[in-house]
Order: sequence, then structure tokens, then C-alpha cells
Amino acid sequence: MNRSRSTEAIVLRTSRIGEIHRGVVMLTSDDGLVRAIAHGANTAKGKLRGSTVPFCSGRAYLYTNPTTQSTKITDMDATEFFSGIRGDLKKFYTASLWAELILKTFASGGEAEALYTLFRSSLGELDRRATSVADLVSIQFIWRFLGLSGSRPDLDICACSGEYLAREESACYSTMENGFCGESHASAESDADEQMIRWSSGALAYLRHTTGLSLLEALRVAPPVEAVPAIKRVLYIIIQDLVEAPLNTIRTGSGII
Repeated sequence: MNRSRSTEAIVLRTSRIGEIHRGVVMLTSDDGLVRAIAHGANTAKGKLRGSTVPFCSGRAYLYTNPTTQSTKITDMDATEFFSGIRGDLKKFYTASLWAELILKTFASGGEAEALYTLFRSSLGELDRRATSVADLVSIQFIWRFLGLSGSRPDLDICACSGEYLAREESACYSTMENGFCGESHASAESDADEQMIRWSSGALAYLRHTTGLSLLEALRVAPPVEAVPAIKRVLYIIIQDLVEAPLNTIRTGSGII
């Protein structure tokens, strides 16, 4: 690794180091997650004070000490601050959920450039769109994230029987099978300890259709309004299974996201 390098980066999380320094965790387009120190960022006149805050995006200039292997941010050319996210509670919690998911999956285990592009585009759409659309942006981000991580459930094959799901058929997400089962198989094979969450045929059709679209194209398509809570519930179960722990943002943001 070069001692000095630059990369496109988005700040995910910050922490205080001593009195004046700031620890920064970033998602970068080249190296995935990078942990670095922003020296003097917690001082009133620190040049990195305003550019190393959560969700700030731009080109980070980094230096890695070859002896200690610690990395510092020498400069940050910020291009986006996403003020519309930080000024809106629902949007902020939504973006925080994405950031927590990225952190706890170690940036989905790879695919740095693809994940960076997805996260950057999703933040942009979340920032510029109305708060009422935040859930749809989040559904699309999480669904695409699951695709990158190889954890997206199959919407065409019944996880209980292995048979094809009919297009007009609803299905139930099985926490035991980690997939969708046709309703007839779900009712026959479920037990008292298993969560079965029903998705209407409209919910399934929505994600089948939008999976192959770009993010911008997908956000032009709306799912049935009544399907959104069930879609979110299943996606939240899947991502918490993926990280093998509850996500703090889901817990503290209950009723918001």
C-alpha cells in the first residue's frame, strides 16, 4: 500500500480521540472500510472539522505510517454534505441504518466500488427527495445491498418445496428457511416458534420488477402502499440475521424507520 494516496470516500462514523483529534471510519471506493485519524478536527479552527462528519462525501487524502500502520487524513475535498439528511430525523435514521449495516458487515465483505456507488447514489436520492419517499429509498438500498452480499432471498422458488412460485401467488417469509414459501406450503410446515411474514403478490412483483432496474428507475415504481410495512419487516429480519445481532438503529429508531 502506498504511504500517500487518495480515494473517494463517505464518512460513516466518527469518535473523539483525546481532546482535539477525531477518529473517522469511511467507506471508500478503492479499499472498502478505512479507519483513519483526522488530527485537530475537534478544534474550532481545524481544517478537517467540517469535512469529517457523518455522510460527508468527497476525495480523502490519506497517509499511512509504515511503522505503526496507522492512517491519517491529511485533507478532505468534500463535495457533498447531504444537509437534507442531517436536518430530517427520518432521513438521518435511514442513512444511519445503512451506515451501521455497512460497518457491521465489514462493507459486505468486498465489492468496494459497487457498494460505494450504491451508498453514494442512495444518499443522494434520500437527500433530495421528500421524507415520504425515504422508506422506498431504504427498501431499494437494502435489497441491492443484499444482492451484493449474496444474501438476497429468491423470489421465484419456494424455499419450503423447491417449486416455482406462481406470479399471482402471495408468499410468506420463513425465518427457519431464510426464504419465501408459497402460502400453502408455509401454513403446512410452519410451527409455533417460527416467524412467517406474508408478502402479497404485489409486494413480490414490485421487487421482482425493480431488481433489474437502476436505482433511479426503481424509485419511479411504487409498491402497493399496504405492502411497505411487511417488506421493511422482512428486510430488517434479514439484515439482522446477516450481522448476527440486533441493529441499534432499528432499536432506537422504532416508530421512525
